[in-house]
Amino acid sequence: MEPHVDAFERTKNTIVSPSLSGGIVKLRTLIVVSLFSSLSLLLMYTIEFPLIPAFPVLKYDPGDIPALIAGFAINTSAGIYVLLLKNFLYLLSGGGLSTFAIGPLMNLAAGSVMVFVSTKIYFLKPCKTYAIAGLVAGTIAMTLFMLPANYLILTVLPYILPQLGKILSMDRALIFLFTGTLPFNILKGTITSIVTFFLYKKISNFIKK
Repeated sequence: MEPHVDAFERTKNTIVSPSLSGGIVKLRTLIVVSLFSSLSLLLMYTIEFPLIPAFPVLKYDPGDIPALIAGFAINTSAGIYVLLLKNFLYLLSGGGLSTFAIGPLMNLAAGSVMVFVSTKIYFLKPCKTYAIAGLVAGTIAMTLFMLPANYLILTVLPYILPQLGKILSMDRALIFLFTGTLPFNILKGTITSIVTFFLYKKISNFIKK
């Protein structure tokens, strides 16, 4: 009987049998990225809810979970490609156009930071401990990155949408950053990490076979 191997202890090279050619590996990766991008977009559209009642505009969707799973199962680039394709499809469907694609760009930036940090740490030593460490570090990195990123957007947005300049003062922007986006991104990263951790163990074999 083949000994049990925990899903997190399998390396990225086990996506397919070593006997398969590089072309088939690339094709399998392309298929996984395409499927997971579509799933990510579907999740973005169908599951969305506010995490902080005081800031209902900050809504959580689980669209980054497929990207993280692809990143753990294949490599960092695959996870980021899932995010790129998801947001590209979102723009094609008309999403985010009213705000000059700022929403999709911010979503791509936040997700890419989390995927990059989480998977890079995980692949230092693919195991459950490093997966958890990567997800924690990814959440922290995303949260810290999004503070200046959101600050930049909030300072530029009134020039793009002049009507916001009348209601969005610098004081309000800072309050929004530290009482809204900061806890939101911590919660977002935590929820995404927990769901990714448990789902990955269940579906990673499907990706790698």
